[in-house]
Amino acid sequence: MKKKFVVLIIVLIFALVGLIFFPRVITIHQSVASVPTAMNPNFLDQVNQCLIPVASVYGYDLYVTSGFRSMAEQGACSSTLA
Repeated sequence: MKKKFVVLIIVLIFALVGLIFFPRVITIHQSVASVPTAMNPNFLDQVNQCLIPVASVYGYDLYVTSGFRSMAEQGACSSTLA
């Protein structure tokens, strides 16, 4: 497990060095995405089958507490924090 972590760190370092020294080689496509109106039906399956098992390998306990918030719900949450 430690060896995989070291390899991941090395790959990230190479990626950052590439972005710093060769910024024109790596292009990121920027597009405008529409605001979602509902949760993707496959989202929870993907989280349960992929994200949670991988996180548990690294010692994290993840729980899904909210899969989708409408604009009104998000606005209500944001206004209570301010």
